[in-house]
Amino acid sequence: MPFIENGFIYFFTCVGVAASLAFGMIWLCSAIRILCLYAQWQLDEAIKALKTKKQLKREDVIKLIEIVDRMPDKARGVE
Repeated sequence: MPFIENGFIYFFTCVGVAASLAFGMIWLCSAIRILCLYAQWQLDEAIKALKTKKQLKREDVIKLIEIVDRMPDKARGVE
C-alpha cells in the first residue's frame, strides 16, 4: 500500500500548492486594487489643489499668510 499512500500525499500536495497559488493571486489582486484606489484618490486631491491654486488671487494669498501668522504656534502645529 505505499503506492496508494504516496498517491494521497502527492494529491494533497498538489491541492495545497494550487490553493496557495489561488489565494496568493486573490491577495495580490486585492492589494493592487487598493493601491490603484489610493493613487486615484491622490490624483483627485492634486487636481483639486491645482484648481484651488488657480482660483486664488494674490490678495487672497496675502490675507491667508497674515491670518496664519496671527495664530499661536500650537494652533499651527509648531512646537
